[in-house]
Amino acid sequence: MASIRIFGTMAIAVVLGFSGPAIGVAQLATSERTVPTSVYYVGFNALYDGDYLRSALRTFQSECRGSIKTVQSRWIDSICYETMCGECYYQMGMFDKAMAHYTAALQLFQSFPDWMSKVQFSPVIRPAGAGRKIVPWGTSSRQSQLGVYPKTVPILQGQLTLNESYSTGIVQRANMFPITPQEIVRATALAMRRRAMLLGPASKYDSLTNDVLAAASRSIGTPNHWSEVWVDLERGLALSAAGKDSQAVANLNKAVAAAGTYDHPMTCVALLELGRLAMRRGEYPAAAQFFEEATYAAVNYSDGIVLEEAFRCWFLTHVISNSKDFFKPLESAILWAKRNNLRQLHASLLLCAAENRVILGQLRQATAALEEARAVIGRHDMGNGDIGARFQYLSALTAFQQQRIGDGNAALAKAMDYMRHGSLWRFQIAWTDQLYVGGGVTPRAAAELFAEVLREPRAGDWLADPMESIASLMAPIPSAMEHWFELTLDRKEAAVSLDVAERIRRRRFFESLELGGRIESLRWLLEGPKDRLTQEAMLQRQDLLTRYPAYEQLSQKLQRIRDSLAKLPLTPDTKAAVQEQMRGLGEMASLGARQEAMLREIALRREPAEMTFPPLCKTLAMQKRLPDKHAALVFFATARRTYGFLLNNERSTMWEVGPTASLTKPIQTMLHELGQYQQNQELTVKGISESKSKWTVASQHLMEALFKGSSADFSQPFDELIIVPDGVLWYLPFEALQVTADAKSQSWVTRFRVRYAPMLSLVAAPGASRAAGNTAVVVGRLYPRAEESVAREAFEQLAKVVPGAVAIKAPPPAPTSIYSTLFRQLVVLEDIPAAEQNQNPYDWSPAPIDRTKKGNSLADWLALPWGGPDVVVLPGFHTAAEDALKKVKPGPLGNEVFLSVCGLMANGARTVLLSRWRTGGQTSFDLVREFVQELPRTTPADAWQRAVLVVSDSRVNFEAEPRIKRAPTDEPPRASHPFFWAGYLLVDCGAVSDKTSPEGAKPSGKPRTSK
Repeated sequence: MASIRIFGTMAIAVVLGFSGPAIGVAQLATSERTVPTSVYYVGFNALYDGDYLRSALRTFQSECRGSIKTVQSRWIDSICYETMCGECYYQMGMFDKAMAHYTAALQLFQSFPDWMSKVQFSPVIRPAGAGRKIVPWGTSSRQSQLGVYPKTVPILQGQLTLNESYSTGIVQRANMFPITPQEIVRATALAMRRRAMLLGPASKYDSLTNDVLAAASRSIGTPNHWSEVWVDLERGLALSAAGKDSQAVANLNKAVAAAGTYDHPMTCVALLELGRLAMRRGEYPAAAQFFEEATYAAVNYSDGIVLEEAFRCWFLTHVISNSKDFFKPLESAILWAKRNNLRQLHASLLLCAAENRVILGQLRQATAALEEARAVIGRHDMGNGDIGARFQYLSALTAFQQQRIGDGNAALAKAMDYMRHGSLWRFQIAWTDQLYVGGGVTPRAAAELFAEVLREPRAGDWLADPMESIASLMAPIPSAMEHWFELTLDRKEAAVSLDVAERIRRRRFFESLELGGRIESLRWLLEGPKDRLTQEAMLQRQDLLTRYPAYEQLSQKLQRIRDSLAKLPLTPDTKAAVQEQMRGLGEMASLGARQEAMLREIALRREPAEMTFPPLCKTLAMQKRLPDKHAALVFFATARRTYGFLLNNERSTMWEVGPTASLTKPIQTMLHELGQYQQNQELTVKGISESKSKWTVASQHLMEALFKGSSADFSQPFDELIIVPDGVLWYLPFEALQVTADAKSQSWVTRFRVRYAPMLSLVAAPGASRAAGNTAVVVGRLYPRAEESVAREAFEQLAKVVPGAVAIKAPPPAPTSIYSTLFRQLVVLEDIPAAEQNQNPYDWSPAPIDRTKKGNSLADWLALPWGGPDVVVLPGFHTAAEDALKKVKPGPLGNEVFLSVCGLMANGARTVLLSRWRTGGQTSFDLVREFVQELPRTTPADAWQRAVLVVSDSRVNFEAEPRIKRAPTDEPPRASHPFFWAGYLLVDCGAVSDKTSPEGAKPSGKPRTSK
């Protein structure tokens, strides 16, 4: 057997003791080249010190470049180098690079799966004389012994071609080459585990996963030899990655002890994976025992990677069990890690301790642990990796618990900035999407994968990792969501496609909110109407209020103040009452701010909470809620195509409308024909008269574009149509579309009641409107050049027919975000400027009494104290429809309407009437008055249809219509032109069943009170 000659010497500094896997340190004294090389182990010092990129990665990359090459490829030593390069990137959240290295490592394993069969292992294992290492946090209860494994053993190797670093070496065919087999197995196991973690649910569908499993399932070791324990480990991990958990457990149990008696360097890996599988099954006590034993085994064989991970998982089982005690092992383990200079482990354990102290309400100790962690992390790479993100997240949590909102928000922003690339969940979403687009999975498997990775966080997700759960909610993932929807279309199951579309709409709303809707959902869960919560949500509310009694006390105090203020007029007329109202509202603001701080703390903790609003409801269940003679017309637009759905309580139909972009032009044409060029554009009487043929033709073209190829027939009689628009269709006045019935062309609104909903689940949402009460009216200028007296006169007319109507004045007694919690209905006779370009979509005021002060935007309204008016009427709202989409805001078309409506409804509104374009004249005031006065007696849809029919039959008052330009000879026309009435969206939850009103009753077309 020829020898390998290596020329030159190296001076290598290694921290003896816990410097890496318990192998290789002795190699520093040998002149032979053993693989992995002695330099390789130096990289572990930097890794355990938290310097992943600046030191550890450079070492592993250098060894990778100097790896051994066979005639065909690199050899098995590169499994180690590739894996550890991947681990450096993994710890920094650079998952795409980590994946590439783990993949390369497993491809090498696949190329040499039977390398262990060529190793000249010793026939038996020699027991370790020194026994187990003593650690301060506990003692193993397992009865196995420690085995001693040679640091180098020969392997039969064929012709090698060494790289330039070893060009002076001489290698003959069929050499016996010295290797450290346990390190190659350890690296292989780590690559298997990490790659499976990165892939998540997609792992079992991955081709390399299945190739590795096939390779590991063959006879790849020496039969009936103790080394089969490492084959069992690799096979068990391969089975786990492929989702074959029961088979994985059987192999991993065999992998725990060599020859059934001796621990080995991978015992800790087998125990860790068994713990993870137990966690997956929800068997937390068993998982805790596996994790604990993994810590002892990791110390015995110096595996710092497994030790840190096992401790974190062990701590997690303690937290999930809702223990009221501090996790005792942490105290001694922190000191042990410090003494052994294991900086990464030390920092990680301190972060676990800080979280435990926060959970127990021990803020002083939590802060101390975080400060110590800050010092340990220092300027090391780990401060910019996963450990740094955990530190920032826990810093935010402690700040919120101390009511330091600004500091908490700043720390949380840093944590979430890391999670934009360091979230496993986000990576799995992107990988799944790429897998589907590349044809790497069958449609059936893709549907299963999308349902899993695109789910909203479940209770188990919040318990296991709230930082990941929040990151998943905040991730902008329209491509993956739309691919999921398009995948369901192939099955031609309208209900399934609509279910996915609903999730996508809800996701759009969540992504516009703080922490991806987590805080807003907690507001609803804790403060929303009980009749609008699911049974599961009510149980979660009860649990949270029990766990946070201070929050419940604030809620009760707020409710008492609200009840007291409700006894006062909205605009008190005595000084004492004014002072009482201002004092009460001020106290509500203070209590609400304290609750908001608590919500942020709860949001960051491991607290399961449903994403409550907008609700999710299966399409088939929604169909059953629809009353007879009601239909829902639902549109859904992807970036590519738009689809339509029509359903009632018996059946449904689906069709493809066409390319999404193709709808913009005909809608623009119709808006132009309705007089929409810019928000204050004037129309002539002649133009109104002559435009009828033009806008009816435009309507016919739109009907053809929207319903060609569908079975929709709007000429048949029915009572009510609920429209769920999407994209550019939010700007389309469906009420004005024409249908031929009874041999004449008629507008939809004259044929049936029309209302809208932002989601199908809100077409017939549970819960009822609150009892009728006051109506707050903002009186201003609905048209910029109008006199103030115009709106005042309109209010006086409204007050005559709407009991409890009150004009609220500037300055309000408190910011409208607080004041509006006393409103039952809100009518705004004032122009409402839209949010500026690129601004928060909620940065506009629903009650613009005093726009210059803080606390008046819709974003402010969403904050606690919860709740606002049940009915909101905004005839001065502006959308891109008013200039025929020439000035569309950034982002998806229709977003400013969709998000505004969702925001108002998230604040408690069940009925919203807003304008697509603002006419600003007498017909607008009349429509509002006729609508609001009928609400106590009928449904909102019925009230609105009646208002339209009454007003459209009346003569236009030229002097009171600022956007109508008359000639001296013009006679006042009727307000039948859609310009006057088609610009309004009535959004309503269907709170009152139509069966409570006379079945089939039609509006009389006459006002029930005089003007």
